[in-house]
Amino acid sequence: MLEFLTHHRWNFLILAEAVFWISLLIAITMRYWFDKPKAALAAIMLTLINELWILFLAILDLKQTGQLSVFQIVIVILIVYTLVLGKRDLKKVDRFIHRKVARFKGREVPEHLQEVKYGMAKAKEELKGFGLHVLLFLSVHAVFYLLLYFVNRELHPVPPGAWVPWLKEQFHQHQTLVQVNKIWSVLLVLDAVISFSYLLFPKKES
Repeated sequence: MLEFLTHHRWNFLILAEAVFWISLLIAITMRYWFDKPKAALAAIMLTLINELWILFLAILDLKQTGQLSVFQIVIVILIVYTLVLGKRDLKKVDRFIHRKVARFKGREVPEHLQEVKYGMAKAKEELKGFGLHVLLFLSVHAVFYLLLYFVNRELHPVPPGAWVPWLKEQFHQHQTLVQVNKIWSVLLVLDAVISFSYLLFPKKES
């Protein structure tokens, strides 16, 4: 059974994410379409179950392979993303669906649900998002270094007093991590440029 799960781990991951997002959208839609506030609990439970399931897949893969794989890297990013940005993005999806349902039913959209598009309010929102992006970047890399230590410490013992050089060496020997870091760094810089542009050149309402 465990070998079957490991062999088809990518299929199970894709299936888990697809079921999670479809179920989440249905739960939030039901919350506002049928005025069922408790449906929000279903969304939270779905998130928890999904994260525990993919965490189990990652641990299983680590035990089977004994090394840091691409699969585990993807899982780390997904789980840390949920911890750092999950709540914020879930609120965005919730408000988006709330607005759509309200407009479809001909109801007035509450002011606190209106999308922020202009001025300093938009700049603050973008900068907050960038700050969370930086936190996500640093948190994911911290987990990568931690995993590299636990996976490689026996095969490549850490020289006394040389933790930082050893971790850097292990990181740069893992080509997938190097590529992920390069691509993500570029995306982070682009996010910084876009976010600060709202501060330097606030968008005015036409």
